[in-house]
Amino acid sequence: MTTEIKTYRGNKLLFINQLDFDTICIATKKHTKEYDIELIFINKDGSRAKMCGNALVQTSLDWFNLRNEPLRIKVGNVILRSLQTQEEIRIEMPKVKYEKAYENENYITANIGNNHNLYFYPKKVYDGEGDYNISIIEIINDTTIFVDTWERGVGKTESCGSAACCAAWVYCKEYLKKDAIITVKQTGGDIIVDCTGEFPILIHKIEDMNNDY
Repeated sequence: MTTEIKTYRGNKLLFINQLDFDTICIATKKHTKEYDIELIFINKDGSRAKMCGNALVQTSLDWFNLRNEPLRIKVGNVILRSLQTQEEIRIEMPKVKYEKAYENENYITANIGNNHNLYFYPKKVYDGEGDYNISIIEIINDTTIFVDTWERGVGKTESCGSAACCAAWVYCKEYLKKDAIITVKQTGGDIIVDCTGEFPILIHKIEDMNNDY
C-alpha cells in the first residue's frame, strides 16, 4: 500500500493507493481525561463502520509497543478500555443487545455498536440489503464455535471481531445457557471471547498476533 499527502489550495489531502482491504482505520490521538485515542472505521465501499474488533486489537498492540499503560479508545459514543499482559490483549467491548427475529425466521439480531444477524443451524440465510453484518454459526462443542461472516460494505471476510463477540455472547445466553469463555474459530484464526461478566471481553494472544505478520 502507498500513501501520499498532497496540498491543494491549503487543503491537505491524503491519497491511499490500495484496493485489497476490508476497512480503513483512522486513529486520532486526543489524550483527554476520558480517552486516549478516537477511532473511525471506513468500509471498502466508503460507508462508515460503527465497530471493528480487529482494528481495536491492532491499535492496542501498536499502543502497547510504545507505552506500557492501559488504552482508552473512543468509538462513536462509547469508550472502551484495553489492557495488556505479557501473553494477551483484553478489550472490554460494549454490552451486547440482542433479540430473536420475527416468527418463522431462524436468526437472532444482535448489536455491539454495529448490527449483526446471527444464524445458528440455518435452513436459509437472508441475503438482502441492510445495516447489518451476516454470520453463520456452527457449534463445535460447548466452548467452541465457528463463525463465518459477511460484513456490510465489505463482503465475505476472514475475520470479524465484533461478529465473534456477538456470536459468542448470544451462544452462551441462548444455547449454552451459562456463562463461559468461548473460542471462536474463523478462517483468519481463533478469537477468544470471555462471556462471564456484564459485557464480552475480546481476547487475543500476543504470540498468535505476532505470527500473523
